Amino acid sequence: MFNIKKGDTMRYLVSSILIIFSFALFSCESSENSILSTDNLVKNSDNPTKLKFDRRIDILDLDDIFISTKEIDGTIGGEITLDTVFTNLQGNLISIEASLIIEPNSFTGTKNITIRPDPSSGSIEFSPHLTFNVPAKLDLKFTGIDLSRLGFNYHDKVDFVFRADDGTVEFIVKDKCNMNWNENKLYVKKARLPHFSRYIFVRKND
Repeated sequence: MFNIKKGDTMRYLVSSILIIFSFALFSCESSENSILSTDNLVKNSDNPTKLKFDRRIDILDLDDIFISTKEIDGTIGGEITLDTVFTNLQGNLISIEASLIIEPNSFTGTKNITIRPDPSSGSIEFSPHLTFNVPAKLDLKFTGIDLSRLGFNYHDKVDFVFRADDGTVEFIVKDKCNMNWNENKLYVKKARLPHFSRYIFVRKND
C-alpha cells in the first residue's frame, strides 16, 4: 500500500478542485460563445456568407435581428443582400433571401441603407425614408413560412404592395410575384420601389 502523508492529501484535493473549477469555467465560456448575440445576427451585404443558425428562434421575435445595412452613394448606386436560414420553435427550416439594387443617380449624397425582412408578416421594411429618381429593384423570397398563418389559402393569388400606416395600399410594378403552397414559399422578382417604406405580400383580388 502507498503511504500518503496528510500534506500530500491536501495538495491533491486542492489540485483536483482547481482542475474541476477550470473545466467548469471553460464549459460556460464555450456555451456562451455558441449563443448568437444581436451583433452576430446583423448581416452586411459586403460579406456574402449565408447566415445559418443552430438554435431555434421564435419567428415572432425577429424585430431588429435579421437586417442588412450598407452605405450607398446615390450617384453610383449599389446592391444590398441578405441570405439567412434558421429554425423556428416548431422545428421548421425558414430561409430569407433578399437583394436590393440601387440604380445610379437614384438620390443625392451618401446614405446608410437598411433592409429588414419580417417572415412573420410576409413583409420587408427599408430605411431611411427616401424617394428615388430611379426606382430601386427588389428580389425577395421567404421559404418555409406558415402561409395559412399569414391569411393565405392554397388557391390564392398573391401581390406585393406598399402598405401605409393608415392601411392604404399602393400597387407597384414587378416582373413576377407568386406563392408556392407546397413549399411554403412567397417570392417577388424585380419589384420596382419608387420610395422606401414597408412593403408586404397580400392576397390578390381577381
